[in-house]
Amino acid sequence: MKKVILNLGIVSLFYACSSDKTNGTKEDNNSEATAVELNKEDVAEDPQDDYSEGVFNEDETTFPSDFEIESYLITPAAGGYHESDELKKLKAKSKWIGLYKNDTGELTLKASQVQFKKVYDPVLDNEKGPFTGIEPIVSPGENCEMAFNPIYGISPKNLDLFVPYNKEMGPDESIEFTHNGTKFWLSTSGTKVNENGQEGIRDFKLYLDWTNHAGRKMSQLLLQLPTYDEYEIPRITVQVCGLIDDDQIPDLIVRNNYQSYLYLSNTTVSNGLLKCVGTEVLFGGC
Repeated sequence: MKKVILNLGIVSLFYACSSDKTNGTKEDNNSEATAVELNKEDVAEDPQDDYSEGVFNEDETTFPSDFEIESYLITPAAGGYHESDELKKLKAKSKWIGLYKNDTGELTLKASQVQFKKVYDPVLDNEKGPFTGIEPIVSPGENCEMAFNPIYGISPKNLDLFVPYNKEMGPDESIEFTHNGTKFWLSTSGTKVNENGQEGIRDFKLYLDWTNHAGRKMSQLLLQLPTYDEYEIPRITVQVCGLIDDDQIPDLIVRNNYQSYLYLSNTTVSNGLLKCVGTEVLFGGC
C-alpha cells in the first residue's frame, strides 16, 4: 500500500512540474499532428488498470508534451516565478500582446508591455531576503486576462469567439460552429468513474473535429488528461476559440487544471489544422 501511494505522489508531482508540452493528434516520429478520419466507434477503449487504487491510472498519458515553446502565456498578478530557471525564458521574449475583456464581455488583443518585479519566492527564499522570485507586471494591466508573445501574424484586433469565453467541457460533450462554410466541432471523450470512493474521469480527451473538402469528418487530438489524484478531478476549459492569428482557421487557448496552451493554425503541419506553439509557465513551479 505504501509503495502504491508513493508512486501516485511521484506521478502527480511530475505532472505538476512539467512545463514542456507537445502538439498534435496521433504522433509520428517527427512529432507532427496527423488528422485521421473520425470513426470513434472503431477505436478500442483503453483497458482498465487493475493495479491502480481508486481511479488514478499512472498508465494514462498526458498530451501534449515535449514541444518547442514559441510563445509564453502569463496571467497578470497571479504569483511569482523562480528567477533561476524561468526569468531568462520570459525576458528573452521582448514583445507581448494582451488579451483584454471589457465590462460588456468583449475581447480585444492589443500590444502590451511586461516588466518583472522581484518578489519573495516561498520555495527558495528566506523571508528576510534577498528575494529572487519574479512577478510579471503587465501594462496596461486593467482588464488584462492574459498576455503572450505575438507570433505568426498575431496582431491587435477585436476578437470574435466561436465558443463562449472560458467554456468548461465535461466528457462526451460537443460544441458545433461554422466558419467560412466549414463545420467544426470541439468534442470530448472520457468516462466518469467512482472507484473506492474516489471520483474521476478516465482517458479525458479534447478533439477538434471538422469536415474536409471531400465531406469526410476528420479529427485531431488536442488535449489528454489523467485523473490526477483522489482530490482533484481533471478539467478542460476552452478559454478562447477564435481567429487569434491572421488566417481564417479557428485558433484555440485551452486550459487543464494547471496551465493553458496556445494552438495556432498559421503553422499547420501535415494533415492537421492546429499546432500547439505556446504554454503558460507555472507560477512557482518547477
